Amino acid sequence: MDQEKKQNLMEEIVNLARYEDDCNPGEILEGHTDYFKICYCCLAKTNDLESGLCVKCR
Repeated sequence: MDQEKKQNLMEEIVNLARYEDDCNPGEILEGHTDYFKICYCCLAKTNDLESGLCVKCR
């Protein structure tokens, strides 16, 4: 599975969990943001992450 498909899958999982199970993206993506290259705050797809946050969310 390529990176974009992984990111899209994680975005869908986060959205489902957020609305159906009252989870926040940080709980789901904790420790995995560097692998998926996705911001845990706004779900931006980026390689420029620091502590799981994109430039906009830092």
